[in-house]
Amino acid sequence: MTDYPLDEGWPTSIAIDRSDRVWVSILVPSADPKEKTASRGKLAQLGRDGRWRVVFERKRSCPMNLTPAPDGSLWFSDHCRGTIERQRANGPRQVFRPHPDSFAQKMSLAPDGTLWFADSGRNKLGRITSKGRIEYIDRPDETDPPFAVLATRRGDLVFSEFYNYNINRLTKSGEFVEHLVNLGERHNGREAREGEVCLVKFASRIVDKQEMDRRRAEEVRLGRLKPAADGAERLAEQKCLSCHDARRLLLSRRSDWSPSIGRMQEYMQIRNVAPLTVEEKQTLVRYFNTNYSFGR
Repeated sequence: MTDYPLDEGWPTSIAIDRSDRVWVSILVPSADPKEKTASRGKLAQLGRDGRWRVVFERKRSCPMNLTPAPDGSLWFSDHCRGTIERQRANGPRQVFRPHPDSFAQKMSLAPDGTLWFADSGRNKLGRITSKGRIEYIDRPDETDPPFAVLATRRGDLVFSEFYNYNINRLTKSGEFVEHLVNLGERHNGREAREGEVCLVKFASRIVDKQEMDRRRAEEVRLGRLKPAADGAERLAEQKCLSCHDARRLLLSRRSDWSPSIGRMQEYMQIRNVAPLTVEEKQTLVRYFNTNYSFGR
């Protein structure tokens, strides 16, 4: 394995174009997490000699989702600027501006030149046509935000969702199809856990998940958390729901909530929510592990 260290920042996406050139989008974050405008973004090439060549660099930028096109151009999104852009091989950069509330989570280029993107910010599928027109496709109600997208050769769009194990398909004719996990075919499997390999009964885990989904969906519908003797649900509402909406929080699938609660501390700082004390973190982890986890 050979390392190619960056002078600064970290790669947010990597892509190889049809000429076998390696492209990397780079984020140099601001020292102050509250000042996103101070972040810098770079688009760079990694040569066969191991040297970096910066194609462009700019302030208030966080590029990601590098998507090469057959004509040698390169698509990418920049959430800090609210744009989707196209860097032409020998020409000016094109800038497209989706809806202000859009977030291009992932992108995929269709054979006809249409650029598809998962708009997780508005829970829609978006596309930029070959003529440069931005369009959005509404999805059925009560679905989770789209995440990964893949445009197929025959014109369909396959996509996943944040908190749903099933795979979805938008057919060329405009029909939404959900591909359910087949319980009968996945009775056994293997997964690594803490350096050991163990046997997992997938069917039983999926049944657990379905029951958990049913209970959580009911709580989402009612808009409340489970009551707790130590008042943990009030702590969750005051701290957790200040950073996450109830639906996203309750439908997060975790067997141990410690990493999620720890990660939430960063969002608290950004949203000016008082950080958790050690005791509060322990209370929340215990509360969610007891009421909002499914069997291992």
